[in-house]
This record gives sequence, structure tokens and C-alpha cells, in this order.
Amino acid sequence: IAPDIIRAVEKQKPDRTWLARNHAAQPIGGITVSTGDAVLFNLHHVDPASETHPAPARTYERRGVYEHEATVVSTRFPFGLTQANQTLHLAGRTIVHPDIYHVGTPQAAGFDVMVGGKFRGQRQAASGDSFAGVREHRPGDSLRQIHWPSSAKGHGLMVKNFDEELSGRVGIILDAGSSGDTAVLDDAVRLTGSLAYAALDEGHHVELINLADLQAELIPPFDDGQGMLDGLAALPTSPDCLSPESLGQAVDQLSRKAALHIILTSLPAGVPDFLDELVASGRKVTAYQPHES
Repeated sequence: IAPDIIRAVEKQKPDRTWLARNHAAQPIGGITVSTGDAVLFNLHHVDPASETHPAPARTYERRGVYEHEATVVSTRFPFGLTQANQTLHLAGRTIVHPDIYHVGTPQAAGFDVMVGGKFRGQRQAASGDSFAGVREHRPGDSLRQIHWPSSAKGHGLMVKNFDEELSGRVGIILDAGSSGDTAVLDDAVRLTGSLAYAALDEGHHVELINLADLQAELIPPFDDGQGMLDGLAALPTSPDCLSPESLGQAVDQLSRKAALHIILTSLPAGVPDFLDELVASGRKVTAYQPHES
């Protein structure tokens, strides 16, 4: 029995185990479970009327969604003289995420007030994590703001003040394979995930859109990003996705306040001029392209 969804990272083992049950009255063993040409795991011995939880040993070289529908169980038990095979049409899939790596925090813009934000504003607020001091109580202040030790000194009610906490916006536009080279697209996908996580860890909002479907996704600060990685794992190569027009549509779907990070797999005519126009309009823009181009 396979889990409905197993998640893994490129070249790393999956995060969940399978379930194998022996309903027979005698032990079984010598079982190999495989998919395609790759062995998932081996079951050397399972006691009668018992179960075990084998961990898949297979690793996946590249991101993708791998269905469990053609899983082959084979055995030479008990004497090794003949082999029996059975194909199991199982539900479920393994989602292989791109391999995320450490990058510097991407440039952000459009800072907004958000409790828990890692950036300090120039004003003060009634709540937050960074205590800034106390002030006299004003009409409208909540009783929860009262700083009782200071108020107990007999100079009237005093309330707590906090430094304003801000969160920026990072917009990421991914060229979904205009180069037609799957290896270059995989590199671009890894960079996309790495930049997004670096931004989320710094408390920024991330707005992500790829040029294949032009559907913007908003990821709030400190989100685990699992939905984003699932989408990046399944992203197909779309050779005709990049043009000044598609870039314009993507930019229009992102916040005007966001700093833009545009990840390219090629650099066709018209795209550099479009980027120059974005910069000339006052947008903060960072473009990434393959070293070979």
C-alpha cells in the first residue's frame, strides 16, 4: 500500500514509508518492489499475519510527478528457482521537489506594516515584538496596552509602544523553458524556489508567476512553501512562453509595489528592451539568465 502522496527532493530519499501486509499463515520474503527500472525497496522477511513499513530507497535525479500506477512486485521465494511477478495498479504519486539551496535575500520593495515583520519602520505601533518604551495613555488605547509597572508609580496610566514592523514584497517571474532545454529550466526552477524561500525567511511576501499559465500565486511570510514546491515540481517545459507581451501580462498581475525578479532561460529579441522600459518606469528589477547566454 502506497501513501496517496509521497514527497521527495531531487537526489534525496522520499519522506514517507509504504505499508506491506502479510495476510498468510506462513512467512514470506525475498520480495522486490520496483517501478520502471528502479527498485523502490526489498522485503527480506515478513512474519505471518504481520505488517512492516519499508522505506523507499529510490532517489530521483530530477523534479517531477511520478505515478505509482505501474508498481511491480516480484519474488523468488522460497527456493529461488522460479520468479513470480505481479503489476499493482496503485493510486498515489511521488512529487519530487527541486533542490533548494542557500542564496542571499532578494531585493524587496513596497514595505507594509505586518506584525512579525523583520524590518523596522520609522514610526511606532501599539503591538509587535520589538518593545520601544512607554507613553501616556490616550483615548482609544486598549487596556491590553497598559504597562502596569509604570502605571503603578502614580503618574497616570502608561501604555506600551513597539517599533513598527514591516514586510516587503518580492515578485518572481519564471520563464517556463523558452530555451527548450530541460536542464536549463530545472536550474531556473531551483533558483526560483531558492529565491522564494530566502524572501519568505526574511519575512517578505512572495508573489510568484510562471509564463506558461500566467496564474499569480501569493505566498505569505514564513509559509512552508510546500504548495509552491509542488507546482514547481510539475512545471512542464513551454518553449513558446517568453515574449515581451507575456512578460507584460505577468507584470500586470503582480503588485505594483513589488520588486521584480525575472528568471530567464533564454534572451530573445525584444525582452532586453522590455526590461529597460520597466527600469525606466521606476520598478526595481533583477534579471537572471543562463551563464551560457
